[in-house]
Amino acid sequence: MNQEDLQTEEGVSRILPDTVVQAKMEAVKPVYLAGTVEGDVCCKSLLVIDPGGRVQGDVICESLMLEGRVEGNVEAGHAVLAAGAEITGVLLAGRLEIAAGAKIGLGLKFRNVKNK
Repeated sequence: MNQEDLQTEEGVSRILPDTVVQAKMEAVKPVYLAGTVEGDVCCKSLLVIDPGGRVQGDVICESLMLEGRVEGNVEAGHAVLAAGAEITGVLLAGRLEIAAGAKIGLGLKFRNVKNK
């Protein structure tokens, strides 16, 4: 499933531009975030944060595609950071793909991931 699919796929939670959610968010299925979440986000699937998307809190997810901003720490099994991505805290990841221009504020840590 790619980013374009998430914008229209059934069963995907979408937070659209100009939407602000003030709460801790938990999701089992994929989430597409183009707005703002003021609180922690826990996603047991794929979390896509659009270039205009922002999380003001910590993020824990299975997979992350980040083009926007996380103002907190991130823990992900697999993280993909685009050129405009920004994490102000620490990134803990099992696997990482990072483009030139992405920013990680307080550091990067890797964890062991068992191959399936």
